[in-house]
Amino acid sequence: MTTINGTNALTIIERSKRLNPDGKPAPIIDVLSQDNPLLLDAPWVEANGQMQHNTTRVMSKPTGSFRAFNQGVANTAGRTVKIVENLAMLEDYALVDQALADMNPNKNEFIDQENVLHVSGLSENWASKMFYGNETLTPTEFTGLAPRLNALAAKRVIGAGGTGSDCTSIYLVQWDIARGVHMVYPQGHPNMGVTSNFMGVHTVQDSDGNSYEAYRTHFKIYGGMVVRDERAIKRLANIESSGSSNTFDDDKLLTLLNAFPHNKKGVVIYCNDTVLTQMDIMAKDKNNVNYSTRNVFGEDLTHFRGVPVRTCDAILDTESAIS
Repeated sequence: MTTINGTNALTIIERSKRLNPDGKPAPIIDVLSQDNPLLLDAPWVEANGQMQHNTTRVMSKPTGSFRAFNQGVANTAGRTVKIVENLAMLEDYALVDQALADMNPNKNEFIDQENVLHVSGLSENWASKMFYGNETLTPTEFTGLAPRLNALAAKRVIGAGGTGSDCTSIYLVQWDIARGVHMVYPQGHPNMGVTSNFMGVHTVQDSDGNSYEAYRTHFKIYGGMVVRDERAIKRLANIESSGSSNTFDDDKLLTLLNAFPHNKKGVVIYCNDTVLTQMDIMAKDKNNVNYSTRNVFGEDLTHFRGVPVRTCDAILDTESAIS
């Protein structure tokens, strides 16, 4: 599979294809990819710490000095700031009644089908934190996009004029491990932070405290988000999720898109179906040169000025307007 982001790092989906066929990580990653399109785009790399990743962000570059003959120049240096990104641990246990599973001709397939619900739930939770995770408010989470873009700022966060708590946003991410955004998994982890461990039969208790035997599976997703360059994330905020005013404005999206460095390489646009519907309606207009539809991975994918647009249910229609 070819990545949209075009970086040299593997996405978690590509990496799963190359793992040893031990039957553990690949199924959970496949389900995650179905519900979380960010996993199709985001490059994942190993963190340089167990549960944190240390990196530097360039704040300014040395510019040098023009000089005349017999005249020296002053020494200059770039300025960087150290950034520490923390990783988070998301876990879940799936229980399947042993008697129920053993009644099925294909017991293992039945257990896997039951486990899909848990994996899907983890996927939705992880996707939500990629947008709204806030370790300042909840220390066990990693920090996602919205808390990093929580105030209007020229060329980074533009408002569409909506007010109240019925707004939504478009998030733009430039995936790049060297100078943009990427995900990280714990140092030394063999499966990029994703594991599925079938633990066999355990005695468990129902809601009344009575015991029964059940097959137990333990799921884990360990990881975090790293932003190497603040210019690599942008947000079109305060979009009213209903009505006809202060809704999606493609001029504002174009303004944000043109503010990306490196010729917009690796940029992906994320929105929910509320905004995507408005974009697709505009894309139907043959005179609208901003939009196009291309076939990627066997599916039609809307593009805005050549940049792919992905729909994410994790993006809320109930965001509070920011200022």
